[in-house]
Amino acid sequence: MVTLFDYLIKSAFSITILYMVFHLFFRNRVSFMFNRVLLISIVLFGLIVPMLSFNINSVLNFSSPYASTIINSEGLITVNLKEIVINSETQYKLFGMSFIKIIALVYLLISLVLGLWFVLKVVRLFMLTRKNETRTIDGFKFVFLNDNYPTFSFFNIVFIHKQLFDSKVESEKIIEHEGVHSVQRHSIDLLFAELLIIIQWFNPIVYFIRKSIKENHEFLADKGILKNDFDIPDYKLLLLRNSTTIRTGSITHNFSYSLIKKRFKMMEKKDSKIKFILAMMILPIAFSLAFFACSSPEIEEDVPEVITEEPAKEPTEEKVAMPMPYEQPQTVPEAEIFAVVEEMPTFPGGVEELYKYLGKNIKYPQQAKDDNIQGRVFVNFVVEKDGEITNVKILRGIGGGCDEEAIRVVSSMPKWKPGTQRGKNVRVAYNLPIKYSLK
Repeated sequence: MVTLFDYLIKSAFSITILYMVFHLFFRNRVSFMFNRVLLISIVLFGLIVPMLSFNINSVLNFSSPYASTIINSEGLITVNLKEIVINSETQYKLFGMSFIKIIALVYLLISLVLGLWFVLKVVRLFMLTRKNETRTIDGFKFVFLNDNYPTFSFFNIVFIHKQLFDSKVESEKIIEHEGVHSVQRHSIDLLFAELLIIIQWFNPIVYFIRKSIKENHEFLADKGILKNDFDIPDYKLLLLRNSTTIRTGSITHNFSYSLIKKRFKMMEKKDSKIKFILAMMILPIAFSLAFFACSSPEIEEDVPEVITEEPAKEPTEEKVAMPMPYEQPQTVPEAEIFAVVEEMPTFPGGVEELYKYLGKNIKYPQQAKDDNIQGRVFVNFVVEKDGEITNVKILRGIGGGCDEEAIRVVSSMPKWKPGTQRGKNVRVAYNLPIKYSLK
């Protein structure tokens, strides 16, 4: 399971990596449609991929969810599980809330305010359509403004001053320009950018992403006009006459004066195909790095590796202290050693659910908190042939009630699906390290 903070950190990091590649290698290219796809891919990657719970080692089959699996000469299979960390939440509290919870609450409140502000901006646009004269022409809805508003668009709605609309000389190309925004559905890109800002408002990169998306939309609209053999100097003059410094909102497109100089430059710029191909070679590396950054420590279900061990002569005291195989009375001939485990026991729902169960139920003992006790407890238990949990014991403990708490939770686990070997259920022992940490 991906926590809120994990998601936000991974999302911010992956977005930053990908946008820096765009900024360095693609921002000044005239491949406007490709840039649009790339920018939306960055937004969607940052919104969706960090939400997924996966481990890159498991995806690439680099490792098993188990630390190791040992089969001793008596036929008892012992699995060393990966460590689970139990943290104390008694520190950094304010008004009865932990510091982490306060940060989460502040984050959610700001996101809620931004979400409401976004809804308000959309409502204001539709209010303009209700209180002003409208006309539908060729699938576009024109809203005639009487106030000092510049021309702007939102989906297929074009907001334009009535006097300018009646002036056919200039309005034709302005309407055509806004029509490109509408036909290519540029407003959808802006809505995704706004959603990203609501979630990642603390990350300055997301504001640059929105700015780049809007800039690229204007380049696309200019290209759509000029491909119809419209004279470039005349079009530049048209933009200058109708550009404005008035902001119409982050979810609309308008003739912005601040972007005029760059738009003029991009209209006549020629791109190098070789440089574009070289830049394209960077993208797989960037997306792979971002994908690795979103890897989660969550454990996935996999078949564990099997290691056979020679019969031990005599256990030493050091072996008893460390997580070693738990020995049971001989159940199969001593000479028989399992070389292959056909099916390991499974906790209901899998290994990931096992760790969720342990993390939810193991509590940090108050005595250990008071005495500042922390460290690792090694628990050994056996999954019987019927799936019951038996022989729960501490291989090494730290006291302070931590040992007893570990035994309590492990002993109360629900029945597992038993392991099988050669079609028969077998007993399997597990070693579980539990780390108690006050930090």
